[in-house]
Amino acid sequence: MAQPLRNQISAYVSRIKLLEIQLKPLAQVYADKVRSFPADKDKDQTIEFWRTLALHDSLMRVSNFIENNFSVIETLGVLSLTRYTFEMVVHLIDPAIK
Repeated sequence: MAQPLRNQISAYVSRIKLLEIQLKPLAQVYADKVRSFPADKDKDQTIEFWRTLALHDSLMRVSNFIENNFSVIETLGVLSLTRYTFEMVVHLIDPAIK
């Protein structure tokens, strides 16, 4: 593999690892929001509660994907992170914007 290509891949990996550092505090924000819901059985029935919980869990999962799959670059790890991120955007983030 040519050296310029290796340098480019290393730069991408560094950027992705920096995103992991930003994801954990964001996941903590959603964890705090989940804890702020009233402690009654009705909270489990609200869409907002479940969306917030799903966003928190998704952010933690993406963070774990990055942590576990970007020490050594493997095609399957990159593909699984890409697929999960796409599904998260389609199912969680896009409806939250509307």
